[in-house]
Amino acid sequence: GINMNQILEAVHELSDSYKTVFNLYVLDGLTHKEIANVLGISEGTSKSNYAKAKKKLKTILSNRFNL
Repeated sequence: GINMNQILEAVHELSDSYKTVFNLYVLDGLTHKEIANVLGISEGTSKSNYAKAKKKLKTILSNRFNL
């Protein structure tokens, strides 16, 4: 299986905006509303960046581990 370090390595490959939203949402447990306030973006942008970050992570991990 894939371990946390491998996931975090993949997270580092995300663009800054995707990585920031992903980390704040997943690791720090902020809501999209809180992220929007912290980053000065809309709640919709936060949700969109999170969704795109997840999709990109799946691609990175599936390519790396032939899933």
